[in-house]
Amino acid sequence: SMDFDHNEADRRSFFRFYPAEGAGERPIMTGVGTDEFRVFGSLYEPLPLAESTTTLLYGRTEDLKPHEPVAWTNRRANGGKVFYTSLGHPGDFDLPDFQKLLRNAVYWAADLTIPVGQKLGLLPKKTALAPAPSGR
Repeated sequence: SMDFDHNEADRRSFFRFYPAEGAGERPIMTGVGTDEFRVFGSLYEPLPLAESTTTLLYGRTEDLKPHEPVAWTNRRANGGKVFYTSLGHPGDFDLPDFQKLLRNAVYWAADLTIPVGQKLGLLPKKTALAPAPSGR
């Protein structure tokens, strides 16, 4: 079994993400900023990705090389569409760019036109993260 490195985990509890080169031209990135953002959570190391993937966002810590993909798409040979992101710490949902990315991913996967300039209309954090009433 592998030993868990707590120092490694602590170092990666904060990282920054930024768009991949050329990703801004992808419809799924509509309205998503091009600035680097600091996020919470763990930075996974998914490399290598399949050749058929298109990386949208990379994550980095100060000393990790190579930078790791944190969001990508993939088109399957049968026409299926896949969106993946390793972002998802509760604090990430407060970031408007992350909210836009998630909304856009749903529209993209459903072959719908991605809205431009619309307010997101997502629930506030306290409501979105509240536990469901019992019996549901």
